[in-house]
Amino acid sequence: MIKNFLSKNQDLLKNITFGFLCSLLVLGFSVLLASLFYQPKKMVKRGFEVEIKVATSEQNPTEEQVKGVKIGNLADLTQNKKSKPMSDIAEMIENADITAGEKIFKKCATCHTITKGGANKVGPNLYGIVGKNKASIVGFAYSDALKKKGGAWTITDINQWLTKPKDFVPGTKMGFAGLSKDKDRANVIAYLKQQSK
Repeated sequence: MIKNFLSKNQDLLKNITFGFLCSLLVLGFSVLLASLFYQPKKMVKRGFEVEIKVATSEQNPTEEQVKGVKIGNLADLTQNKKSKPMSDIAEMIENADITAGEKIFKKCATCHTITKGGANKVGPNLYGIVGKNKASIVGFAYSDALKKKGGAWTITDINQWLTKPKDFVPGTKMGFAGLSKDKDRANVIAYLKQQSK
């Protein structure tokens, strides 16, 4: 019976075998083409490495340079590890908006006055504060931490103070959390500078 079937359908079997072989050939050719056109992507490392050079203690620079860019005052950063590098605030103050600084200072006006001869409130009167010695306003009870800090209120010091007072002077009585935006601090410092003339 099988012999009879094979002899009658020889052409059919040849066609089926030929079709099967052609299918295998097409499949193999497709795999070859796919591997040529669709290469697996190589992993690319994203970003770039920043090389930060920290000066040694014998060099004792006042500013840290990273690839020629000034990023902050090392004297303050080494004294207080929580401090973060500051922008070049002096340059920002040159282009600051004093009116915006006055508006931002209204947050400070809850605790501070800024008029000549103004009274101390919860915080000291800040008229003429830029360049004045720290903890030097008569009649105000400063924290021991601020008294020990010493020096004058430079623009850099005011910038770091306004960023986060408790980081700049650990143990300060000031409860203000700070101004996180460089632009806001520059505007306030420009306003304070104007009130210091």
